Amino acid sequence: MHPLLDCHNHSLHSFDGQEPVDLICRRAAELELQVFAVTDHCDLYPARYPVEQVKAAICASVDEVSRWRQEHAGSTRILTGFELGEAIDYPALAEEILAMRQVDVVIGSIHRAGDVEDFYYLDCRNTPVSRILELLDDYFDRLIRLVEWGMTDVLAHITYPLRYIVGDAGIPVELDRYKDKIDRLLRLTIDSGMALEVNSSGLRQKISVPLPDPGIVSRYRQLGGRRITLGSDAHKAGDIASGIPQCQQLLRELGFEELTWFRQRQPQTIRL
Repeated sequence: MHPLLDCHNHSLHSFDGQEPVDLICRRAAELELQVFAVTDHCDLYPARYPVEQVKAAICASVDEVSRWRQEHAGSTRILTGFELGEAIDYPALAEEILAMRQVDVVIGSIHRAGDVEDFYYLDCRNTPVSRILELLDDYFDRLIRLVEWGMTDVLAHITYPLRYIVGDAGIPVELDRYKDKIDRLLRLTIDSGMALEVNSSGLRQKISVPLPDPGIVSRYRQLGGRRITLGSDAHKAGDIASGIPQCQQLLRELGFEELTWFRQRQPQTIRL
Protein backbone atom coordinates (compact mmCIF):
# COMPACT_ATOMS: atom_id res chain seq x y z
CA MET A 1 0.00 0.00 0.00
CA HIS A 2 1.39 3.39 -0.99
CA PRO A 3 1.79 5.89 1.89
CA LEU A 4 -0.75 8.70 1.61
CA LEU A 5 0.37 11.22 4.19
CA ASP A 6 2.89 11.81 6.94
CA CYS A 7 2.02 14.70 9.24
CA HIS A 8 4.66 14.45 11.99
CA ASN A 9 8.31 15.06 11.03
CA HIS A 10 11.38 16.89 12.31
CA SER A 11 14.26 18.78 10.72
CA LEU A 12 17.48 20.28 12.04
CA HIS A 13 15.34 22.94 13.69
CA SER A 14 14.42 20.31 16.29
CA PHE A 15 17.00 19.60 19.01
CA ASP A 16 17.11 15.96 17.88
CA GLY A 17 16.51 16.44 14.14
CA GLN A 18 19.25 15.32 11.79
CA GLU A 19 18.66 16.88 8.37
CA PRO A 20 17.65 20.23 6.82
CA VAL A 21 14.17 21.22 5.70
CA ASP A 22 15.16 21.12 2.03
CA LEU A 23 16.27 17.49 2.21
CA ILE A 24 13.24 16.17 4.06
CA CYS A 25 10.80 18.04 1.81
CA ARG A 26 12.55 16.68 -1.27
CA ARG A 27 12.31 13.17 0.16
CA ALA A 28 8.58 13.56 0.78
CA ALA A 29 8.11 14.67 -2.83
CA GLU A 30 10.14 11.70 -4.08
CA LEU A 31 7.87 9.37 -2.11
CA GLU A 32 4.87 11.01 -3.81
CA LEU A 33 3.07 11.56 -0.53
CA GLN A 34 -0.17 13.42 -0.99
CA VAL A 35 0.41 15.40 2.23
CA PHE A 36 3.58 16.01 4.23
CA ALA A 37 4.03 18.20 7.31
CA VAL A 38 7.21 19.49 8.91
CA THR A 39 6.45 19.78 12.64
CA ASP A 40 9.60 20.70 14.50
CA HIS A 41 9.75 20.50 18.27
CA CYS A 42 8.55 23.46 20.28
CA ASP A 43 9.20 22.04 23.75
CA LEU A 44 8.39 24.34 26.64
CA TYR A 45 11.17 23.33 29.04
CA PRO A 46 12.79 26.73 29.74
CA ALA A 47 15.38 25.18 32.06
CA ARG A 48 16.73 23.06 29.19
CA TYR A 49 15.61 24.94 26.07
CA PRO A 50 15.89 28.75 26.31
CA VAL A 51 12.61 30.34 25.25
CA GLU A 52 14.06 32.76 22.71
CA GLN A 53 16.04 29.95 21.12
CA VAL A 54 12.88 27.83 20.79
CA LYS A 55 10.95 30.72 19.27
CA ALA A 56 13.70 31.41 16.74
CA ALA A 57 13.89 27.74 15.73
CA ILE A 58 10.14 27.48 15.12
CA CYS A 59 10.04 30.69 13.10
CA ALA A 60 13.00 29.51 11.01
CA SER A 61 11.39 26.11 10.43
CA VAL A 62 8.03 27.53 9.35
CA ASP A 63 9.66 30.15 7.13
CA GLU A 64 11.91 27.60 5.40
CA VAL A 65 9.02 25.24 4.73
CA SER A 66 6.96 28.13 3.34
CA ARG A 67 9.79 29.13 1.00
CA TRP A 68 10.34 25.56 -0.12
CA ARG A 69 6.73 25.02 -1.16
CA GLN A 70 6.65 28.38 -2.94
CA GLU A 71 9.72 27.42 -4.96
CA HIS A 72 8.80 23.79 -5.75
CA ALA A 73 5.69 22.90 -7.66
CA GLY A 74 4.49 19.32 -7.27
CA SER A 75 1.69 17.03 -6.29
CA THR A 76 2.76 16.74 -2.63
CA ARG A 77 1.09 19.24 -0.32
CA ILE A 78 3.82 20.53 1.98
CA LEU A 79 2.41 21.79 5.27
CA THR A 80 3.83 24.15 7.88
CA GLY A 81 3.47 23.42 11.57
CA PHE A 82 5.15 22.43 14.80
CA GLU A 83 4.88 20.03 17.72
CA LEU A 84 3.96 22.00 20.82
CA GLY A 85 5.19 20.10 23.86
CA GLU A 86 4.08 20.67 27.47
CA ALA A 87 1.88 23.65 26.61
CA ILE A 88 -0.20 23.13 29.76
CA ASP A 89 2.80 24.05 31.92
CA TYR A 90 3.18 27.47 30.26
CA PRO A 91 -0.16 28.30 28.60
CA ALA A 92 0.53 32.03 28.21
CA LEU A 93 3.87 31.31 26.54
CA ALA A 94 2.24 28.65 24.37
CA GLU A 95 -0.40 31.13 23.17
CA GLU A 96 2.32 33.68 22.44
CA ILE A 97 4.14 31.11 20.30
CA LEU A 98 0.92 30.12 18.52
CA ALA A 99 0.54 33.75 17.46
CA MET A 100 4.04 34.06 15.98
CA ARG A 101 3.31 32.42 12.63
CA GLN A 102 0.27 31.24 10.71
CA VAL A 103 0.68 27.51 10.17
CA ASP A 104 -1.29 24.58 8.84
CA VAL A 105 -1.12 22.24 11.81
CA VAL A 106 -0.17 22.30 15.50
CA ILE A 107 0.49 18.95 17.14
CA GLY A 108 -0.03 18.76 20.89
CA SER A 109 2.16 16.40 22.89
CA ILE A 110 3.15 15.47 26.42
CA HIS A 111 6.55 13.94 27.13
CA ARG A 112 6.81 14.29 30.90
CA ALA A 113 5.10 13.44 34.18
CA GLY A 114 5.70 14.22 37.83
CA ASP A 115 9.23 15.45 38.32
CA VAL A 116 10.48 13.57 35.25
CA GLU A 117 11.36 16.07 32.54
CA ASP A 118 10.88 13.55 29.74
CA PHE A 119 10.35 9.79 29.80
CA TYR A 120 13.28 9.65 27.37
CA TYR A 121 15.58 10.52 30.31
CA LEU A 122 13.96 8.15 32.84
CA ASP A 123 16.14 5.22 33.91
CA CYS A 124 13.24 2.77 33.84
CA ARG A 125 15.33 -0.28 34.77
CA ASN A 126 16.32 1.31 38.05
CA THR A 127 12.95 2.88 38.83
CA PRO A 128 10.46 0.95 41.02
CA VAL A 129 7.46 -0.30 39.07
CA SER A 130 5.16 1.44 41.54
CA ARG A 131 6.84 4.74 40.69
CA ILE A 132 6.46 4.08 36.95
CA LEU A 133 2.76 3.37 37.40
CA GLU A 134 2.32 6.62 39.34
CA LEU A 135 4.07 8.55 36.57
CA LEU A 136 1.77 7.02 33.97
CA ASP A 137 -1.24 8.08 36.06
CA ASP A 138 0.05 11.64 35.97
CA TYR A 139 0.92 11.37 32.27
CA PHE A 140 -2.66 10.53 31.27
CA ASP A 141 -3.95 13.31 33.54
CA ARG A 142 -1.67 15.74 31.70
CA LEU A 143 -2.94 14.55 28.32
CA ILE A 144 -6.50 15.17 29.51
CA ARG A 145 -5.55 18.70 30.56
CA LEU A 146 -3.93 19.29 27.17
CA VAL A 147 -7.13 18.35 25.33
CA GLU A 148 -9.19 20.47 27.73
CA TRP A 149 -6.87 23.40 26.95
CA GLY A 150 -8.01 22.94 23.38
CA MET A 151 -5.46 24.96 21.42
CA THR A 152 -3.91 22.24 19.24
CA ASP A 153 -5.19 20.36 16.20
CA VAL A 154 -3.73 16.89 16.79
CA LEU A 155 -3.13 14.78 19.88
CA ALA A 156 0.18 12.98 19.39
CA HIS A 157 1.48 9.54 20.39
CA ILE A 158 -0.65 9.12 23.53
CA THR A 159 1.32 6.04 24.64
CA TYR A 160 4.68 7.79 24.24
CA PRO A 161 6.12 6.62 27.61
CA LEU A 162 5.74 2.98 26.55
CA ARG A 163 8.50 3.50 23.98
CA TYR A 164 10.92 3.52 26.90
CA ILE A 165 9.13 1.59 29.64
CA VAL A 166 8.00 -1.38 27.54
CA GLY A 167 10.11 -1.07 24.40
CA ASP A 168 13.54 -0.20 25.76
CA ALA A 169 13.35 -1.49 29.35
CA GLY A 170 11.07 -4.48 28.75
CA ILE A 171 8.83 -3.63 31.70
CA PRO A 172 5.25 -4.80 31.01
CA VAL A 173 2.44 -2.33 31.56
CA GLU A 174 -1.21 -3.35 31.77
CA LEU A 175 -3.14 -0.43 30.31
CA ASP A 176 -6.44 -1.70 31.76
CA ARG A 177 -5.28 0.05 34.93
CA TYR A 178 -5.79 3.36 33.07
CA LYS A 179 -8.92 2.40 31.14
CA ASP A 180 -11.17 5.07 32.66
CA LYS A 181 -8.63 7.83 32.04
CA ILE A 182 -7.96 6.66 28.49
CA ASP A 183 -11.69 6.54 27.76
CA ARG A 184 -12.10 10.06 29.13
CA LEU A 185 -9.15 11.23 27.04
CA LEU A 186 -10.58 9.68 23.87
CA ARG A 187 -14.05 11.11 24.46
CA LEU A 188 -12.63 14.58 25.10
CA THR A 189 -10.56 14.33 21.93
CA ILE A 190 -13.65 13.41 19.92
CA ASP A 191 -15.73 16.21 21.46
CA SER A 192 -12.96 18.77 20.89
CA GLY A 193 -12.68 18.09 17.16
CA MET A 194 -8.98 17.28 17.48
CA ALA A 195 -7.52 14.45 15.44
CA LEU A 196 -5.98 11.46 17.17
CA GLU A 197 -2.53 10.62 15.82
CA VAL A 198 -1.40 7.09 15.11
CA ASN A 199 2.36 7.42 15.33
CA SER A 200 4.19 4.77 13.31
CA SER A 201 7.57 5.27 15.02
CA GLY A 202 6.94 2.31 17.32
CA LEU A 203 7.09 -0.03 14.33
CA ARG A 204 10.78 0.80 13.84
CA GLN A 205 11.56 0.81 17.56
CA LYS A 206 11.80 -1.99 20.09
CA ILE A 207 8.17 -1.66 21.15
CA SER A 208 7.14 -2.84 17.63
CA VAL A 209 3.59 -1.42 17.69
CA PRO A 210 2.17 1.97 16.70
CA LEU A 211 1.55 4.61 19.36
CA PRO A 212 -1.20 4.13 20.45
CA ASP A 213 -1.64 0.41 19.89
CA PRO A 214 -4.52 -1.09 17.85
CA GLY A 215 -6.60 -1.74 20.97
CA ILE A 216 -6.77 1.95 21.86
CA VAL A 217 -7.35 2.98 18.25
CA SER A 218 -10.21 0.48 18.03
CA ARG A 219 -11.68 1.87 21.26
CA TYR A 220 -11.45 5.41 19.83
CA ARG A 221 -13.56 4.33 16.87
CA GLN A 222 -15.99 2.44 19.11
CA LEU A 223 -16.56 5.65 21.07
CA GLY A 224 -17.35 7.50 17.83
CA GLY A 225 -13.92 8.81 16.86
CA ARG A 226 -13.40 9.25 13.13
CA ARG A 227 -10.85 12.06 12.90
CA ILE A 228 -7.52 10.27 12.74
CA THR A 229 -4.14 11.15 11.28
CA LEU A 230 -0.76 9.49 10.74
CA GLY A 231 2.80 10.52 11.48
CA SER A 232 6.12 8.73 11.24
CA ASP A 233 7.82 11.05 13.76
CA ALA A 234 10.84 10.95 11.44
CA HIS A 235 13.98 12.77 12.51
CA LYS A 236 15.86 11.96 9.30
CA ALA A 237 14.86 11.64 5.65
CA GLY A 238 15.27 7.87 5.61
CA ASP A 239 12.47 7.43 8.15
CA ILE A 240 9.86 9.57 6.39
CA ALA A 241 6.67 7.52 5.86
CA SER A 242 8.27 4.54 7.61
CA GLY A 243 5.48 2.30 8.88
CA ILE A 244 2.76 4.47 7.36
CA PRO A 245 1.49 1.81 4.90
CA GLN A 246 1.15 -0.70 7.76
CA CYS A 247 -0.79 1.85 9.81
CA GLN A 248 -3.04 2.67 6.86
CA GLN A 249 -3.85 -1.01 6.51
CA LEU A 250 -4.53 -1.29 10.24
CA LEU A 251 -6.94 1.62 10.12
CA ARG A 252 -8.78 0.14 7.17
CA GLU A 253 -9.13 -3.15 9.03
CA LEU A 254 -10.54 -1.27 12.03
CA GLY A 255 -13.17 0.35 9.85
CA PHE A 256 -11.75 3.81 9.22
CA GLU A 257 -12.51 5.19 5.77
CA GLU A 258 -10.48 8.39 5.69
CA LEU A 259 -7.47 10.18 7.13
CA THR A 260 -7.42 13.73 8.46
CA TRP A 261 -4.89 16.47 7.76
CA PHE A 262 -5.01 20.22 8.36
CA ARG A 263 -4.69 23.21 6.05
CA GLN A 264 -4.54 26.58 7.78
CA ARG A 265 -5.65 24.67 10.88
CA GLN A 266 -8.87 23.48 9.28
CA PRO A 267 -9.48 19.70 8.93
CA GLN A 268 -9.27 18.09 5.49
CA THR A 269 -9.66 14.43 4.56
CA ILE A 270 -8.17 11.80 2.27
CA ARG A 271 -9.91 8.54 1.48
CA LEU A 272 -8.11 5.47 2.78
